[in-house]
Amino acid sequence: MKLIRLVRNENMKLYHMRSTWIMLCTSFVSILTVLLLTTFQSQPFSDYWTVTFNLFQTENQILYVILILFVSQIINYEFSHGTAKLLFIRPIPRLQIMLAKWVSAVQFAFLILIFNLVSCMLLALPMSALAPLAEDNLQQLYFLFAIKLAAFICYATLFFALAILIRNAALFIIMSLVLMGSLQSLPSMIIFPQTGFLFSAGCWAIFCGSILIVALTRFKKSDI
Repeated sequence: MKLIRLVRNENMKLYHMRSTWIMLCTSFVSILTVLLLTTFQSQPFSDYWTVTFNLFQTENQILYVILILFVSQIINYEFSHGTAKLLFIRPIPRLQIMLAKWVSAVQFAFLILIFNLVSCMLLALPMSALAPLAEDNLQQLYFLFAIKLAAFICYATLFFALAILIRNAALFIIMSLVLMGSLQSLPSMIIFPQTGFLFSAGCWAIFCGSILIVALTRFKKSDI
């Protein structure tokens, strides 16, 4: 229950900031821009769910940049403005504090991914005729959403740990952009669709868990 309250307080604090809403609006505009460009360059499809699927699988690197800025706001902003002291002086284990911040980052990644899916579904309407949702269409869309969500969580965890290791916001953003460019194949290295759900989930959990353990070691040693 204490962790749930920490997550709720973290979200109240973050979504009270104007910069958070600016990032959300930027995410939405970025999604629409990329999808519109993809729409004009792609071949026309007649089936609504085929159009939605093809739009949704379009990569949008700007979303990862926005995720970096959000993580920087969660970690680097706290330390640079001294608000982290208010958390550290309370009788709350630092593990719970760090997990609450990580959950907030994952929630934000999930939110912009939902924005992406809804935008694809809306843009697909004028491009195709409505068709009933078949079971195969639902499975394909669900599978793609699961892969994208796992990839977003992997990147969010990696950026989150890097922000804890690097206190300086500017240096963190630069290092994250470099890391993002060099690890574009990270999701395919961790998620293996051909090997089954359990194996992929195990690899994903080991990767995220290892990164969080490294982050926790540094977070516990952080000065007030």
